[in-house]
Amino acid sequence: MKAQNRGSLRSHPRTLKEHLILLIATWFYVGYSPLAPGTIASVTAIPLLLIISLFASPVVYCIIVLILLVIGVFVSHKAEGMLLCQDPSQIVIDEVVGLLVSMAFIPLGWKSILGGLLIFRLMDITKPYPAGRVEALKRGVGVMADDFMAAVYANIILRIIMRFFP
Repeated sequence: MKAQNRGSLRSHPRTLKEHLILLIATWFYVGYSPLAPGTIASVTAIPLLLIISLFASPVVYCIIVLILLVIGVFVSHKAEGMLLCQDPSQIVIDEVVGLLVSMAFIPLGWKSILGGLLIFRLMDITKPYPAGRVEALKRGVGVMADDFMAAVYANIILRIIMRFFP
């Protein structure tokens, strides 16, 4: 679980680029929350989910998620170096992307969003095989990959639940 990997900045960000990397990697500094930063990041991603879902076609939704995934790999790698720790708990962009993947092509309502959030967090925390293994990948890929896999699991489980409990 990420809570064990609390990083500390090697120094204050010196450049605009470093500030932007931390801003995105920590999801507007939500990652610095002392309690459940990953869960709080997922909750604070709900407005983004609603905006994208309301105004984007399914293809554009996927493109946005893919762009955020690529950005997440880049900023996670850079932020790991700045925070002197592999997969520090402050990096929560992976939880944001994870929520978006969990809810991809799911009809949105308060029940589905709550269910998707809870199932995603459960999958992210427990990391069922092979999600736990991909976490070991380097250069920011592992940070994003384990949450991506957990989100795919969550999406599938949510679809099954919604089939039986509409």
